[in-house]
Amino acid sequence: MIVVKLITNIIFIISVLLSGYYLYLHLVPLELGEVLLSAFSIILLMLPILIEKFSKFKIEKYIKLIYYFFLLISFILGGLFKLYYSTSFFDLIVHGMFGFLLSMIIKPKVKVGGIKGIFLIIMIVLTIGFLWECLEFFSDVFVGTDHQEAISGATDTMMDLLISVMGSVVCYIGTNILNKVQTYFA
Repeated sequence: MIVVKLITNIIFIISVLLSGYYLYLHLVPLELGEVLLSAFSIILLMLPILIEKFSKFKIEKYIKLIYYFFLLISFILGGLFKLYYSTSFFDLIVHGMFGFLLSMIIKPKVKVGGIKGIFLIIMIVLTIGFLWECLEFFSDVFVGTDHQEAISGATDTMMDLLISVMGSVVCYIGTNILNKVQTYFA
């Protein structure tokens, strides 16, 4: 657990420094859209800390690690530092990773197995993926970003959601196989 906490703290510090640096770069001359995005990334990084401080809810260490890792890859490197635009397949990698990582968090909490279990996980991933796509849309409309630069918005959204589902299916099947292998060799 000490290793998980150390890695989580390193990712958190790197993410805050990168977001702060990006904010600094766009203050003079003022680029309001970029300043708002970097400020939002810092707020997202602080969210688990604020939740724990102002509620009785404790976030598990590995969930924090997954959360900060995903923010670093998707929002900070992808959004702030424009890897979505410079690497054509980066968006697909992020959405596949999103489905996989979210399923890692959800699967231990799901008490049903088989088709019902995977269906429930896919529905949760799709719902959160849909909310993320709404966030991208509102960012495009109100902040002036362009998350669907290369492809039409509908095609991009559908590909993002399908890749997220594929990531969750890979996680579900993979963890089931690992559990059976561990049981066999135990």
